[in-house]
Amino acid sequence: MASKVVLLFLCVGSLMAGPSCDAAGLTPEVRQQILDFHSGKGKSLSWDCDLEQKAYDSIKTNEVDTSSIGHPANEYAEMPGPDGTMEKQVREALNYWWDENKYNARDKMNAANEKVGCTYKVDAPLFHFICAYA
Repeated sequence: MASKVVLLFLCVGSLMAGPSCDAAGLTPEVRQQILDFHSGKGKSLSWDCDLEQKAYDSIKTNEVDTSSIGHPANEYAEMPGPDGTMEKQVREALNYWWDENKYNARDKMNAANEKVGCTYKVDAPLFHFICAYA
């Protein structure tokens, strides 16, 4: 009986952590934060590691080129303050897309999309954050 409880605890714990991918970058918790944001706006998406990798490939050099992703993508760049945790920066990017840049970004976050994959890069002093949708 105890082994079943431990197994259940491990399964629930891994679900709460969020999706995992091989790509460098976001933690499972931040991936889950992104999914929760979209869900809170009425759009449930699944995490796509291939989209995350494509987003990562678009910013891994000195230039940001989201056209190479081949899917709609939102891009955000900001100079973070001293308290700029990853979670805070991601929240600010998502809120910017939703509130401030609503027409362009919402087109890309539209109802036809079922998947999302995001990544980031710190290129001091800028924090770059990109989400690709499909």
